[in-house]
Amino acid sequence: MPRQSLRQSLPQQLDDTSLRIARARLENAHQGIDSSSSSSTSDSVPGSDNSSSTTSLFISPPSPISPIWSDSESSATNNTDSTTEPDRQYARLLNAIVALRDEVEYARILEKSDVPMMRAAQLCLLDHFVDYRPHLFRMRLRVSAPIFDRILDQISIHPIFHSNSHNRQLPVAVQLAIFLFRAGHYGNAVALDYVAQWAGVSVGSVVNCTNRVMAAVLDEHDLFVNIPPVDSEDMERARAFTESWTCPAWRKGVFAADGSSIPLFEKPCFFGESFYDRKSRYSLHCQLAIMPHNLLVVDYGLGHPGSVHDAWAFQGTYITSRPAQLIPDGHWMWADSAYPLETWCVVPFKKPKGRRLSRDQNVYNKYLSKVCTYFDIVCILIGRKGPSAC
Repeated sequence: MPRQSLRQSLPQQLDDTSLRIARARLENAHQGIDSSSSSSTSDSVPGSDNSSSTTSLFISPPSPISPIWSDSESSATNNTDSTTEPDRQYARLLNAIVALRDEVEYARILEKSDVPMMRAAQLCLLDHFVDYRPHLFRMRLRVSAPIFDRILDQISIHPIFHSNSHNRQLPVAVQLAIFLFRAGHYGNAVALDYVAQWAGVSVGSVVNCTNRVMAAVLDEHDLFVNIPPVDSEDMERARAFTESWTCPAWRKGVFAADGSSIPLFEKPCFFGESFYDRKSRYSLHCQLAIMPHNLLVVDYGLGHPGSVHDAWAFQGTYITSRPAQLIPDGHWMWADSAYPLETWCVVPFKKPKGRRLSRDQNVYNKYLSKVCTYFDIVCILIGRKGPSAC
């Protein structure tokens, strides 16, 4: 069983204490009622001792343990009626517990250590890696230095990095490095404490940097994930690239679709078997629609478990819901035999059961395989679905 944190256990202990106090208060009230009835009965019985006070039957109220009580309050309480004094002390004690519970819930640090946490930032090593160890830079941030600079230039002007707060933010380059480090690792390597030690910042700064960069990147989504206009330079380059790989008649096949998988660190707790894919591992399914000449991702689909078939996951992409509006007229998408045949989606001929393909069909599949093989390699590198992936 996992051990509860102090922030989880303290409110439970306070709730249990409040419950015990409420029960004691209820028992005290019941005993007060019983003592009153017994006192009235003893007045009619000869030889009864009337000198005893009914208040002696009350359970002694808890002693004041909260600093909320002051001497002035204690003196004022002594002047009140003795029958309401226990109730008032119980109420004040419960209020003190409620205030303490709120303090536990909203406090950022419960146990502040006398010795400050020692941090040794390794961000300064990235500048050295850029000049002398580029492979170590890619190992830390999972991108090359030129790509890092392009992302930095693209998101630096986002307003989320320019607030009016008196507490200045970390440089955008540092925030981007922290985000890429977390996005490119898994397991214990992305734990908040580990990343905070690596970057030389606090745990809260790691969370804030991740959230800010994610918000800035998502705002750039439609700028980078889109289908270029039919008369654009990118579309013309895509047509020329496809023609160089196939023939002039196929130059308008400027898109390609394929499925990949994103391996998971471990088996998910809920519905874990549905994530078990055909490669005997637990993964998430990823559908990609790209352009050949620059590997531009024009559409994608994420969220399906690894056991889902490509044809089913492909139906969840945006491009399949509006192909007439998104794919230019006369253009189409290449795909393998796992995908459905559409006017805008070209797939190879499937071998009929108990029969063979014709000569023309075999020639068609041969030339189509050149395109599909290229895009399979691209999806392997993007999704890291092969054993030789970089």
